[in-house]
Amino acid sequence: MSTAYNETSASLRQRARSGLGADLRTALVAIGVLLGLAALGEAQVVDQSQLTSDGLRAINTNLTQGQTFTVGRDGFLSAVEVSLNDSAARSAPLSLSIWEGSVRRGYVVIPPEGTSAPPLLDPVDVVGTFVDLSAFAIEVAVGEVLELRLRCLESTFFPSAGVALNDLYAGGSATINGSSSTGDLAFKTFVSDDFPPIQEFDQYQPDGVDRNYGIHSGLSRGQTFTAGRSGRLAGVELALSSSVGSADDLEVVLVDVSDDSELARFAIQPQEVNVGSPEYLSPTATVGYIIDFDGHDVHVSEGQQLELQLHSSAPSGQGFAVRGTLANPYPGGAMTNGSGIGGGGDLAFKTIVLGGTVFDDGFESGAVGRWSEIGF
Repeated sequence: MSTAYNETSASLRQRARSGLGADLRTALVAIGVLLGLAALGEAQVVDQSQLTSDGLRAINTNLTQGQTFTVGRDGFLSAVEVSLNDSAARSAPLSLSIWEGSVRRGYVVIPPEGTSAPPLLDPVDVVGTFVDLSAFAIEVAVGEVLELRLRCLESTFFPSAGVALNDLYAGGSATINGSSSTGDLAFKTFVSDDFPPIQEFDQYQPDGVDRNYGIHSGLSRGQTFTAGRSGRLAGVELALSSSVGSADDLEVVLVDVSDDSELARFAIQPQEVNVGSPEYLSPTATVGYIIDFDGHDVHVSEGQQLELQLHSSAPSGQGFAVRGTLANPYPGGAMTNGSGIGGGGDLAFKTIVLGGTVFDDGFESGAVGRWSEIGF
């Protein structure tokens, strides 16, 4: 029951199992966007667990430790707890990702903790490492099989995961580099009935974990995408960063793929963009950089294919970078060289299209308020 990466937030809301009326539920979602809420409510319960840890398995840059598990209740995977034996000297982050087959559905960075793996997780209280996944709105259903993976992003001090050496959990098994292994990690999963607030986005490909793609005088980047609704393109969120000391602008061009016509062109100054970028975009909050198309009067139609192009005249080693994945999980387009030629993979991106009639005061039917007031 994977949430498609090009699924609109409206359809996500329609699939929520809340007892609230549709109008009230939509209003609450909008309020969540206004307040920047990303966390689920308190109604989360332990779903799957394997509490025993009578051994340790090393986690390093080339060796992931994981666990498959079978979901036991409908809802949203809000958190997991794992048993980590962590080196206090570790300086680079550890990552925890959630996979459905070959699709990554969530990615969280865990800072060094200097903890010792408890020999037994508690069935109720949290005694291990608790990882909040609520920002990713991972909807799950009974019987769905997912995998959690732990990977260390440095090459000196390695943590390890607490594991049961024998097969104790009937709903899955330990994994090493994504392949089944004997034993089971010590873990707990938490599922919430509360529906998380979802932003009003149209197209969405969140995964930027694999690569940070440079943008400078010798390299341009782009992404094609297919509009899922008709309306005004208000913004595109990217995992975008600028280099320290860069003085050259980022040139943004939006092109209609069908006839190569230019719909918008403008520049972004490097000081507007943060140094460093998130590796995974959230459906519930803005965590990357919003390229604001407000004022450029770009209207798109459902099914229209567009290309976002990113160029810079900065010398190599300066300029900008944008995160993406080597895989191509987004079915409505692909990463390009910034001139319409595909190079495989996808950028991490999210598009926001506002639909409805625009009135004289600048408000749109079906929208809570103007783009700038919603806080994207």
